[in-house]
Amino acid sequence: MSVRALPPPAFVPATLDDLLKVPGQAELIGGRIIRPMPTGYRPRQIAGRVFRKLGDHADATGTGEAFTDRMGFAVPQMPSGRQSFSPDASYYDGPPPANRMKVIQGPPTFAVEVRSEGDYGPAAEAAMAVKRTDYVAAGTPVVWDVDPVAGVIDCYRATQPTPSRRCPAGGSTMTGSWPDSRGRSNRPTVSPTRSILLPPAPKRGDVALVPLVPQRL
Repeated sequence: MSVRALPPPAFVPATLDDLLKVPGQAELIGGRIIRPMPTGYRPRQIAGRVFRKLGDHADATGTGEAFTDRMGFAVPQMPSGRQSFSPDASYYDGPPPANRMKVIQGPPTFAVEVRSEGDYGPAAEAAMAVKRTDYVAAGTPVVWDVDPVAGVIDCYRATQPTPSRRCPAGGSTMTGSWPDSRGRSNRPTVSPTRSILLPPAPKRGDVALVPLVPQRL
C-alpha cells in the first residue's frame, strides 16, 4: 500500500484581534504571537514602581496615560517583522483608540524595558538591540533599558543609536534632551535618587521629575 505524505498546513498569520485574546504579556512579530518568559521578583518590583510613578504623573498633570506590561501598541509591520510592542511599563500622550477595548494604534511616547534573568548574554543583547531599533523606527522618542543586576538605567533616544545617558547606582546627575511627541525640545534629568524621565506637563517646557526608588533601582 502506498502512502502519500500530506503537505504541512499553510501558515495563517495571527492578527491584532488574536493578540487581544492571549492572556498575559505578548507581542505580534511576523504574524506570530510571541510570549516572553515569566519574570522574577526584582524585575516586576521595578516595573511596578515605574508604572505607579508614571500613573501619578499622568493624574497630577492631566496629560497622558501610564500602562503596565499588558498594554499593546500596534505599529505597521517593520523590517524585523514586529507588529506590536508591549513594554514592561510605558507612558503614552497620544489619542486613545476609538474602541477603548482595543490596543493603541501607534508607539508609546516613553517605553521602559526591565531586564529579566534571561535577558543577559550575546543572544539576549542582540534581541534587545533589535527591539530598541524597532522602538526608535516606530517613533518612540525615549526608551529605557533597566538592568537590575548591574544597577543601571541606559537611556536610548531617537536621535542617538547608542545609550545617550547611563544612570549608575549612586552616580551623578545627568541631563540630556529629546523631542517629545509634539515636537517640543525637553531637558530630562536622571538623578542618583532614581528619578524617572517623563514627558512635560501641558503648560511647562521642562519635563516632570518624580522620585522612583531612592538610592537604588
